[in-house]
Amino acid sequence: MQFDRDLRKLITFFSETSNRSVRDVFSRATQLSTILQMENIEELLSYWTNDREVWVFTVDEIKQILKCRIEFSEQDIAKMELHS
Repeated sequence: MQFDRDLRKLITFFSETSNRSVRDVFSRATQLSTILQMENIEELLSYWTNDREVWVFTVDEIKQILKCRIEFSEQDIAKMELHS
């Protein structure tokens, strides 16, 4: 996805030109890119339950993002059981 490639280029650029880590600054954009690249809802559920990932989005925000994807029905998104 073009958004992901562009985001990675931005992170690399700012990492090389800054004296501090920029990953935290781009955490929402990085997670947005991850969500937008999910192939199915089950993949998101797998990421959500992964203890290594600290999500910066709320459950409602994630559902709103998923609604932007034409591949996922609103019914399937509504049935998702994500717990904060």
